[in-house]
Amino acid sequence: MGKTRRTVLSAAAGGAGATLLAACGAAAPGEAPAAKSQGPVTIDWFVTGDSLSEESSRIIAKFQEKHPSVTPVPGFGGANNDTGYRAKLQTLVASDTAPDVFYLEWFVYPPYVVNGALGEIDTLAKRDKLPLGDLWPSFAKQFTYRGKLWALTSSMATMVTWYNADFFDQAGLKPPAKDTTWAQYLELAQKLTIRQGGEIQRFGTTFWRSLHQPPGAFMFMAGGRLFDRSEDPQGSTFHEPPEQEALAFLGDLVNKHRVAPTGPEESAAGGNSGDGAIFATGKAAMNMRNVVVNIWESRMKDFRWAAAPLPAGKAGQFSVANGHGQCLSATTKKRDAAWTFLGWFGNVEGQTVIAQNNTIPGLRSVAQKSYLSQPQYAGIKPVVLDSLESGRYFPNTTKTREALQVINPTMGQVFNGQITAREAGEKLRKEIDAILRGG
Repeated sequence: MGKTRRTVLSAAAGGAGATLLAACGAAAPGEAPAAKSQGPVTIDWFVTGDSLSEESSRIIAKFQEKHPSVTPVPGFGGANNDTGYRAKLQTLVASDTAPDVFYLEWFVYPPYVVNGALGEIDTLAKRDKLPLGDLWPSFAKQFTYRGKLWALTSSMATMVTWYNADFFDQAGLKPPAKDTTWAQYLELAQKLTIRQGGEIQRFGTTFWRSLHQPPGAFMFMAGGRLFDRSEDPQGSTFHEPPEQEALAFLGDLVNKHRVAPTGPEESAAGGNSGDGAIFATGKAAMNMRNVVVNIWESRMKDFRWAAAPLPAGKAGQFSVANGHGQCLSATTKKRDAAWTFLGWFGNVEGQTVIAQNNTIPGLRSVAQKSYLSQPQYAGIKPVVLDSLESGRYFPNTTKTREALQVINPTMGQVFNGQITAREAGEKLRKEIDAILRGG
């Protein structure tokens, strides 16, 4: 391993974000396209989790129907967090034993580019005529850094408003829809909140609370920027009026209007991560979060549920769109075989397998044809795909992970009534700008 990459990876040991990014190394400028692999060969494919999922099994089986001489062998990194998958990948890269192909998220990959750990795939993708123009715009922008594309899509994520259709019928209310405003959403949440004495039996709404979830979308919808530029920003804008408006609105849902829970209240009601228990068990009537059709299918046996766009701000009605990628190692000794797998994965055939598991694929045409194709999803599918099409994306920077570790807890203090939106904005202006500028 080169001196620069080892040095940066060692320095990143205390922050898994920078570490992850070192795992997708760049190919040398002018490097010739890889030839097609020949002869039986196995490649290491590093994935999250502790065992082979049904989706990964289908991916391998479908791939080998067309490429029987290449066998992807999954390695498991455990939970997708700083002490699980991310830390294990960091160790593999730092020890010069990086897997041939591996998973990375949008907010952790740029350091891997800078450190030379990711294999450049533009030349190979264009040579093999992969439909790069069909990628969701946000994915193409999020995974393009310093002029090159560094991943093909593992999945896409966006935020919508899930709502309990039974509760709306019982209250005689029309559910949220296109062009529902923030004020109208608040009114719905107020009417759907059930109080008994000093206790709240059912919240009108809840929402995911990290920046790349509804809070970021609301800031964009208010006309905000979040950061001063889209690549390697040097300053944040959380203290500016649009970001303040969005943060205050969400904070007021919790603390002023009492139609959304504080963090402790949400945890006491079952939580909203993973299986979304607070919504699935009827303790919240609306839920602004990512797309989890399979979870609602398995959990919400007693309620009818549906989806609507996030409520519209003064700058428009849109969401966020976040990408998850599969990357090529710069140090792989099986580059031809690894690209054979990765190129297939990112093309129509591989993305179709992804879509058939109700996971959002990275190609728009595949999503239109194969994602949520069952009749019962006819009303949900356009909501999700429209949210992706207009979804805003976050800047590419080697400091994203470090910045989020300050931004998200600070916003949590607002949502829990500990500080005001203004106090949070000033705190973030000082601390995030120092991080972005390397202070």
